[in-house]
Formats: sequence, C-alpha cells, structure tokens
Amino acid sequence: MSTSVQPATISAKNERLNPIDFRVGKVDNTGNKVVAIYTQEQRFVVYRNAHSIRIEWDINLPEVEKLRDCHSKITVQLAKIYAILPQDLQLTEHVNRVIARALRENARERTVEAKRLLAVAQDLAANWKTNTGRLAHAAGALTIAFLSAGLVVALSFVVSDHVSRAAVYYHLFKVALCGALGGILAVSLRFDRLEINPYQTRLHNFCNGMLRIIISAICALFAFFAVESGVAFSVLQGSDTHAKGIYLLTMLAGFSEFLVPNLMQTLSSTWAGPRDSSNKDDVNASETQSQNGKS
Repeated sequence: MSTSVQPATISAKNERLNPIDFRVGKVDNTGNKVVAIYTQEQRFVVYRNAHSIRIEWDINLPEVEKLRDCHSKITVQLAKIYAILPQDLQLTEHVNRVIARALRENARERTVEAKRLLAVAQDLAANWKTNTGRLAHAAGALTIAFLSAGLVVALSFVVSDHVSRAAVYYHLFKVALCGALGGILAVSLRFDRLEINPYQTRLHNFCNGMLRIIISAICALFAFFAVESGVAFSVLQGSDTHAKGIYLLTMLAGFSEFLVPNLMQTLSSTWAGPRDSSNKDDVNASETQSQNGKS
C-alpha cells in the first residue's frame, strides 16, 4: 500500500498521466490498473489500484513541494493503518473511503481534519481486523473439535470390547472430546470479548483458536486422571453416575480457564507444603546457630 507521488513506471506511451486523465479500468503511472477513483481534480487525484491507495499530484504545480510536505505530516498515521489492512483492499472498502477523504483534505492543506479522519480510519480498520481475527480464532477451535469428534467416531467402529488397548484410547479420546466441547462453548460465549491483536495475521489467530481447544482437551484429561487416582473430586468415585459425572467434569474443565490451574496449585501446595516447611526450619536453625556463634 502506498501514497507515494514519485513516478515509478512510465506509461506505455512514455508519458506521465496528469490527475485529470485517470480513468477506472485504465493503467496508472505505476503500471497498475485503476480500480476506483475517490477524488479527481485538476491538481490531484486520489484513487485505488489492486494493492494500494494512492494520491498523484500534477508535478508541474508550483506548490507541489508544499503539498508533499503536508503529506509527510500524516505518514506515521498512514503506516499504522496500512499495517492493519489486508493485501486485498476490496475487503475494506469502508476504510478505504475514509483514508481517501483524509488524503483529499490533506491535499487541500487541511492537515488537522485529515488527521482526524485517519484516526477514524484506524479505529475502523482495528475493528475489522478484530472481528476477522475472532472469526479465525473460532474457526481454528472448531477445526480441532471436529477432528476430535471424527477420531472418536472412527474409533467407535474399531473398538470391539472394553478391555483392549483400543478401548482405553477410545475412552480417553471421549474425555478429550468433552474437554474440546467445553472449550468450544467457552469460545462461543466469550466471542465478543476475545482479545485480538490487530497486527497479527489471520493464520496466527487460527492457530490460537486451535491451541485453545488443545489446552481444553489436556485440562479434561488432567481432571479425568485426578478423579481416577482419587486425589480430587472424590464425590464422583463409586457413584452410580460415575461415567456421566466424569464427562460433565471434563467439559467443565475444558470450559473453565481456572478450574484445572487452581486444582494444580492446590495439589502442588498440599504435596510441597511439608518439604517447604522443613526447609524453612532448616534455614531458621542455621541462622540461629550462626547468631550464637557470633555472640
């Protein structure tokens, strides 16, 4: 994306187009096809080709250097917006029009108004990137969930008894699938609150969504082993609804971002407590002996 006014490639007739000569569908001074013209005057033209929003001045104008100086005052804001916009500008035409208005106002030496319009364009671009990032995040999450469901269904045709190794894996995959479903529910309910970096790519957000569901599945497996080993959730052990309670708990573990971390912190504190206290006693004893030796 560019708003440069320097001639890059001269047209086929070896003549530079004047602003008033630009036409939609024709080639501009850089050799690219003009897609849209937003403002066209005798002094300048603001237009868009397939990859950039540009402004071209009549280089024979006596005030062309002054116009270029005005343009340099908004280059930082333009760079921030261009870092958010996609390569295909057709997807963000609502933002393109605001940028074009800002370039027009700046070419008319109304720099303050141009900066205000660019601030609006930056907000619009950030909102668009956030929404598309959330969609990519959700798509990644759904991809992992569907893959998990497909794997569980495939294993259901393979498992023939309840003691084989395949049956064990099948049960673990069902637990992981419950965690993935809990993660999908969490992503769906928190869709409008998902924090997306507008400067990240769609692939990055897609992978983040996949990672969210993988973590949910791992949390579900942790909760399952915590119940089976008897170290937590003892209320589910030996009950008539043991299996259903397990699946409900693993869905909750996948849904909640704090259930398993809090459980791990509690278990870690419980098991590491005596060792920590003994170490503290050893430290206190050594400090006491050191003070007695000095006295």
